[in-house]
Amino acid sequence: MKIEELKILVADDDPGARELVSAILSADGWPEPVLVEDGERALEQIRAQHWDILVTDLDMPRMRGDDLVRNAIQEDPDLSIVVTTGDGTVQNAVDLMKSGATDFIAKPYDVDDFIASMQRARMRALNIHEVKGMRDTVEALLVALESKDKYLNGHSVRVRNMAIKLGALAGLDRGQLRIL
Repeated sequence: MKIEELKILVADDDPGARELVSAILSADGWPEPVLVEDGERALEQIRAQHWDILVTDLDMPRMRGDDLVRNAIQEDPDLSIVVTTGDGTVQNAVDLMKSGATDFIAKPYDVDDFIASMQRARMRALNIHEVKGMRDTVEALLVALESKDKYLNGHSVRVRNMAIKLGALAGLDRGQLRIL
């Protein structure tokens, strides 16, 4: 996946901050992000289509950035999330990372620091894309192998379905069940 293929969503209640992020990314060769003014609109976008990277402010009306991080990860565990905030405490950073954020950067931030944060999010997105490609290849090989032997036909699908049912009974969340 090339940098220009990335889909980036930016959520910030400050129009100047949204435009600044867009200008920084554009100047560095990144694709133009979609800009929204709050967490609720960002979550609507996340539910409507796939995004590679979400850049969100922490302190927004209607839905705070920390709530957006939790909800976004429930919708798409593969989403890379960069949180920006003027309240850059260590505890905020720890809590957000535990909730699923990829990176955390305090405002006002240095442009180079922001780009480095975006590069980390991009690398995570690329790794996830690569793993999905490998998973698809393995699944195709399993189907080909199973089609050659009546005994094996459908076996891996049955095992996977049973593992998912057992995981659900054990109380695993959607992200953990996807791994199964």
